[in-house]
Parts: sequence; structure tokens; C-alpha cells
Amino acid sequence: MQILAHENGEHVSAQGAQGLINNEKWVEWIGNFHPILLHFPIALVVMTAVAEILAQKSKSSIFSQAARFMIIAAAITATPTALLGWAFSYSMTYEGLSIAFFWWHRFLGIATAVLAIFTAILKELEVRGKMRKKFYVISLILLLICTTATGFLGGELSFNPFHLLPNE
Repeated sequence: MQILAHENGEHVSAQGAQGLINNEKWVEWIGNFHPILLHFPIALVVMTAVAEILAQKSKSSIFSQAARFMIIAAAITATPTALLGWAFSYSMTYEGLSIAFFWWHRFLGIATAVLAIFTAILKELEVRGKMRKKFYVISLILLLICTTATGFLGGELSFNPFHLLPNE
């Protein structure tokens, strides 16, 4: 006797259904690493901006080199963080205002990852003298804003909307 289950309106065997369940559990499990990993790109983006400010004020090349390393590391860690965010959201359900927060958090998370890669490329071009620094600086400022907004919305999803407001 073959037991059938449904997947997107199609019949699948019980063995195939078990594989779907295992895949869902794996996606949920791997998504649990999103809250752990997300702190790396946030800190790296913020510290890149700090290093660039220090490089400008001190005229020391060590801060520019540190910024170069950190923006590359931010680009490398932002991509898996965004992908893990998609996996983390796989089993989440939101209602009310949190639905809008979720949509914007997801959109800005992907935008942050893409912008981090773009900013790292601009930094490399600037270091090699193939691009003016102002394009990199503008991209870094946009990345910092995008990272902050994404993190804020993630906090709203984790700790409930308006969690930063003082309690009455």
C-alpha cells in the first residue's frame, strides 16, 4: 500500500513527503544561524565608516587599510547573512504592522548585501586609483544607512514594534 501526500497540489509518495519534511526542518535549522551571523556585517560596516573617518582625520594609511579589509569582510559576511535571513523567515508568521516591517527588512537585507559588495568593489577601484574616492564614500554612507535601517527593522521583528520607545 502506497501512502500519498500533497505537495503543491501534486501527489507524492510518503517517502517523498518525508524528504520534504526533512528539507523544511533543515531550512528552519540553518536559518537559526541568521541571528548569530548578522552581527558581523553590521559591526564591519560601522567600523569601516569609523576607520574612514580616522583615516581622513589622521592621514594615516593604517586606517585606510583597515577600512579596506573590513569592507571586504562585510561584503563576504553580508551575503550569507541575507541568505540565512531568508531561511530564518521560512517558518515565521507575522501579522499587523509586523508584516510591513518584515517586507522592508527582507528587501533592505538583500539591498544591504548587494550594496556591501558594490561598496567593496568601489573601495578596491579607489585604492588602485581607478575611481575617485567620493563615489566610494557615497556608497559607504548609503550602506551605513541601509544597514542601520535593516537592523532596526530586524529588532522590531524580534522585540515587537516600537520596542525602543520608553515604557509608560
